[in-house]
Amino acid sequence: NSSAFNNLGRLYFNGQGVKKNYSKAKNCYEFSANLKNPYAFNNLGYLYENGYGVEQDYSKAKEYYELGIKYKDVRALYNLGYLYEKGHGVDQNYTKAKEYYELAADHKDAKALNKLGNLYYDGKGVKQDYIKAKEYYEMSANLNNIESINNLGYLYFTGKGVNKDYLKAKEFFEKSAKYNNLKAIKTLGIIYEKGFGVKKDFLLAKQYYELAVKYNDPESINKLGNLYYYGLGVEQNYSKAKEYYELGAKNKNPISLYILGCMYEKGIGVEQNYLKAKDYYELSSQSKNPEAFLRIGNLYRKGRGVQK
Repeated sequence: NSSAFNNLGRLYFNGQGVKKNYSKAKNCYEFSANLKNPYAFNNLGYLYENGYGVEQDYSKAKEYYELGIKYKDVRALYNLGYLYEKGHGVDQNYTKAKEYYELAADHKDAKALNKLGNLYYDGKGVKQDYIKAKEYYEMSANLNNIESINNLGYLYFTGKGVNKDYLKAKEFFEKSAKYNNLKAIKTLGIIYEKGFGVKKDFLLAKQYYELAVKYNDPESINKLGNLYYYGLGVEQNYSKAKEYYELGAKNKNPISLYILGCMYEKGIGVEQNYLKAKDYYELSSQSKNPEAFLRIGNLYRKGRGVQK
């Protein structure tokens, strides 16, 4: 039974009721594909595209997606479009990507509708058109695509293709955040920190940033450091701020590295140390942070921790 083999492969792929095992998943998908199951072809393509249990091979992924399309699997249309959008195993071709996304969208594929919205938003393979992007995001959001719900929030937040409306944006972000969308969670933190359409609420901002930090979001890590550094909604605590900046520094966040440099240069919450400041500025400058270059120049100009 081709469906039984394919379903068993999915259990091994997801680790549902069995120990996750990509190799066993692949074997099951191959048995199913030999029986011409369209979903199995797509699933094999996904394994090769992402290197799950096999050596990553975009060309093989493409072959399997094309077989999936031949046997009428809509997901394969989306996945082949994605290969063309990213240029994985093929020449990058937004027009070709759009064609496959449109074919998938004809079957109400929510991810494909969102991708079409992205193409129009970015003007890739099409003339940039925020109104058209909104139309696709709305169609996708009506199918409960979380990314599209977040994208609609961003349109209202920035006023692209619509009148700027922070409250409407907030509604979309809150809906998306319920499904743990990191972008939405982080943006809600920014909304409450900056008071976009709402009264500033640093404590609520902190809660959203803390949620985002669970996903190791570098910007939110830095934002939490800022709240403690400046005492916004919390008692000012340079040691706590430093902990967050150091966490950001481990992820090579240029802003976190830069602020740590400032703390050591000025002796804020730490013993003044120009050499350490220079080290942090140099690490930050590797990400082309212009402020870091300026600080390094000042250290040399004043002969602080380095020869003048």
